[in-house]
Amino acid sequence: MNQITPAHINDFGESSLSIQIIQILADIIDAKDNFSKGHSTRVARYVQEISRRYGYPEKILPKIYSASLLHDLGKIGVPEFILNKKSKLTETEFNIIKSHPVIGAHILKKISTLPEFATVARSHHERFDGSGYPDGLKGTDIPELARIVAVADAYDAMTSNRSYRDALPQKYVRFEIANGKGKQFDPVFADIMLKMIDEDKKFKMREISKGINNNIDFSTSFLVSVCPELALSLKVSEQEYKGINIPISMLIDFGKCMPGGFLVYKAKGKEEIIYANDIVFKIFGCKDIDEFKKLTGYTFSGMVFEQDLERIKLSIIEQIEKNDFNLDYVEYRIRRKDGKIRWIDDYGRLVYTAEYGNVFYVLIRDITEQHVSREILTDVDHVTSVFNRRHFDININKDITSIIHNGGRLCMVMLDIDKFKDFNDLYGHLIGDKCLSQVAQAMQSALRRKSDILFRYGGEEFAVLLPGTLLEDAVKLAERLRLAVRKLEIPHEHGPYGIVTVSAGVGMLTGENARVLEDPAATLINLADQALYKAKGLGRDMVASQGN
Repeated sequence: MNQITPAHINDFGESSLSIQIIQILADIIDAKDNFSKGHSTRVARYVQEISRRYGYPEKILPKIYSASLLHDLGKIGVPEFILNKKSKLTETEFNIIKSHPVIGAHILKKISTLPEFATVARSHHERFDGSGYPDGLKGTDIPELARIVAVADAYDAMTSNRSYRDALPQKYVRFEIANGKGKQFDPVFADIMLKMIDEDKKFKMREISKGINNNIDFSTSFLVSVCPELALSLKVSEQEYKGINIPISMLIDFGKCMPGGFLVYKAKGKEEIIYANDIVFKIFGCKDIDEFKKLTGYTFSGMVFEQDLERIKLSIIEQIEKNDFNLDYVEYRIRRKDGKIRWIDDYGRLVYTAEYGNVFYVLIRDITEQHVSREILTDVDHVTSVFNRRHFDININKDITSIIHNGGRLCMVMLDIDKFKDFNDLYGHLIGDKCLSQVAQAMQSALRRKSDILFRYGGEEFAVLLPGTLLEDAVKLAERLRLAVRKLEIPHEHGPYGIVTVSAGVGMLTGENARVLEDPAATLINLADQALYKAKGLGRDMVASQGN
């Protein structure tokens, strides 16, 4: 049942979790992230207001507020160094971030009196078009409250400071929500959020985080004393409660949520593995801990393929010896028991235990298939999903060889996003990457022939190779690409026209000219580049041409 009714919401009942305890748990979640203080409270208040405007009865709203407060509970299971990372997340780090809805639902489903809490935690990152996670639900198959939380969560994420960027201007936030209607967001709830934004002339909605407690004790003893029902859902024994003082993020049953894990501690000057789970045994082809010990000598360095040992020594082993707090993300090979070589990645963090002192908790996963795929797909730019400069170099030489032998002509369009450095400085590099992807996909959709290929040439520059095309037709295509980007209407306060635009230069090379040139590829690139420079000189958001 996806729609919340008065009868249904009453199933929340009178739980042992009071609103005060729920608020404390929400504060615990937010305290893990240095840049999201008050996030859960703000999201819950936005959700409550959207729900009120949608027509939910007043008596239901406090329950909706409580369920929304814990939507990010699963972030308890995400290491702080990932949540607070200032640079772009790796694919593996993003996958761990993406596990938090599953972790949250796994915790909350143990509290049988509050089933809707687990539902919201699991589904708030589903997208209306079905491209979300973890279940790929679509449209009204996504629980209604989760659809409301999704738009409120996105609004607060954009209007709050993050480790990688400052809060975004309200104008850009409005554009993103309007642009996401029917794609990321339920159109009904997106429209309510847009109305709230339009009414919020002084941008006051994001200022409601006062009074949030940011000094939270993360020990299990605190969790047990405050919320024994939740603590028990983590499947931690009474002996572990008494003997170990480590963050609760390390006590969740990662076997069901994470790719693997083991603990490493330094004893008498030598690192030693003291625990490994079944997933680690599977990766290494061992049936149990005894086989794993025999294979690796029970040391971290004993796991690593000998040819990779020197390469990773600085990033992992020496940090273990120094008791460093965060291990770098690293990829390396291991040799399984059957002799086969596999690629894995790992990273971890230092925690303190009463029994062993400082212990490294390290997550690993088998990335052999991804590593092979990466080697095969190195011609694709990972930000924009179009071909990269390497593939451009291969194709331009192939096309020039063709016109030298067969005659004809080759045109090239060089495109540059106007004032893109200013865009990155204003909105941050993650939003910049999203802009690059949107621009690339808009231009890709504007191409009509299979032989016309779009490349990310470098930075904010793109290129299109047009074999067998007249110069005037190439100019028309460049104009179509320019208009396709304009149609996106991505806000750009420092741009020449208030939105993201591109300038384009078109160059042409004939087979006859190519035969006598020492470096025909460089000549064509130079022609297109000169034309691009001319377009920028005309005021940007223009197309200019140069032929040879």
